[in-house]
Amino acid sequence: MKIVFLLWALFTTISKISCSCRKSYATICDSINDYTKYDHAKSTEVIIDASSLPSSIRRPVHMSVFSDVISLTIIGHLNGIQPEKECFGGSVLKFVNLYGNDLKILKVGSFPRMSKIYKLNLVENNIESIQAETFALCQPEIIDLSDNKIEVIETYTFTSPITQNLTKVIILENNKITTVDRYSLSPELRLLNLNKNSLSFIEKEVFEHLTKLETLVLSRNKFSTFSIAEFPQNLKLLDVSYNRITRLLGGSSEKKKNLEYLNLSHNKISIIQSNAFVGFEKLASLDLSYNRIQNVNFLAPIHKNWIQVSLAFNLLKEIHFDIAPREKLSHVSIALYGNPWRCTDWIYIQRYLIEKKVKHLSCDLKHFSDGQVPFCLCHVADCTFFPKIYSKDHSDFSMSEHYVVAEFLNVVNSNKNLKTCEFFSKRESLKYFIHDPILSLNMCE
Repeated sequence: MKIVFLLWALFTTISKISCSCRKSYATICDSINDYTKYDHAKSTEVIIDASSLPSSIRRPVHMSVFSDVISLTIIGHLNGIQPEKECFGGSVLKFVNLYGNDLKILKVGSFPRMSKIYKLNLVENNIESIQAETFALCQPEIIDLSDNKIEVIETYTFTSPITQNLTKVIILENNKITTVDRYSLSPELRLLNLNKNSLSFIEKEVFEHLTKLETLVLSRNKFSTFSIAEFPQNLKLLDVSYNRITRLLGGSSEKKKNLEYLNLSHNKISIIQSNAFVGFEKLASLDLSYNRIQNVNFLAPIHKNWIQVSLAFNLLKEIHFDIAPREKLSHVSIALYGNPWRCTDWIYIQRYLIEKKVKHLSCDLKHFSDGQVPFCLCHVADCTFFPKIYSKDHSDFSMSEHYVVAEFLNVVNSNKNLKTCEFFSKRESLKYFIHDPILSLNMCE
């Protein structure tokens, strides 16, 4: 009898040690089965991490299982979400994080009525498509679907004609999106992030009902044309960097009056219409760096309020503003580093900027003065007072201007890693808002 008791005590002890659910700052389990068997009556935060287990244990789940949890995280355990036949009431779920699962398709009823949910994080779940009205009964303020395989945002994906729309932030970074249908987005939307997709065109009708949208990120797509007139009137922050845009066209000034931050860097812009920035009454930061711009005539019609402009790493060789002789641009601060300036003209360029009261951004001055890479080039043999740039065979550059410029840009671009500061401060950068959706919501309200 004593031996039996000792064996029972040993088995009980081992069971407790190897229990798959444990209480810490949250209830942590290896699987959903373990969670359902565990006494979770007082568990408000649950983490189910099956990432170290074989994929064969993956299973679908009914979200109603977790209706009494406030914060839920499931990692590497799901191969689907079972649609609910009926809505369940009384859910207290506020934060849902599903990561590293294999969900493929999100279906209507996957997220039944969860009125208190604030953020739905569905990053890296191998999601390929979302059925219309999937989120009709569950409309969190923030939805993050980054790092999936979504190709199309269909009509009524994030909105519904029959239920109240509540979603304010949608993040769809790093998918395969080629199409965004009209009426697919919530009219309450404040921030939309479509960075790193395959978009080359969005119908202007898509934005017609998005009257509250203030931050729009379209960087790292395939846009080749750009017109501000196609975007919502209340937009404050717009990022269209890392695309294929070659020219900027003018448009309705009504569409521009609220824009404060515009990022067009890392494109192929060589043509900018003189009225392209007319009507930007509140524009404070304009990033045109890493393009192919050769003149700055477009700057003259910009509003008279304070503005900073980055023209770093373009093809500028001289500067002349299309303004009256006595007119000043004291409201403009500018970044000019990385352009193929003629060394013999540089001192005259600086005098002209001083005369027009145009200021350098502090980081621009730092790049010009650090001495690590050339900041101008010589076109003539008697350029003896400036550091010369030599070709690989160390022969002096007295060759064609095209070759000289190409070699100069190659030297500058190969030393970008030597940059020690950003032209725009963190607060003035679009990234500050784009990657902090909670801050963005607070900013918008």
